[in-house]
Amino acid sequence: LGRVLPGSGFGPDPDRLENWRWQMRVLAATVGGHEVVSRVEARGHPGYLTTAHMLGEAGLAIAAAPPAGGCLTPAAALGTASAPRFERAGLSFSV
Repeated sequence: LGRVLPGSGFGPDPDRLENWRWQMRVLAATVGGHEVVSRVEARGHPGYLTTAHMLGEAGLAIAAAPPAGGCLTPAAALGTASAPRFERAGLSFSV
């Protein structure tokens, strides 16, 4: 793979990663006909920086949580108590 893939340290300059702001809005409808709108807003490049922040913070939150047992969904594993952790990393979620 070393012949085809870029070497370690290859990628955008750090200032190009941090000077991003983005948001994503998700619209959904319930079976009862109600609409739900959720929004994610973040600082940082969505592919390089923000994804790494989300995965890192989620892993730290799960590692620090008491064992709940079984296979959990991300919402059940992280819960709303981890929202401040994501906000410190530059991400905010709203419904």
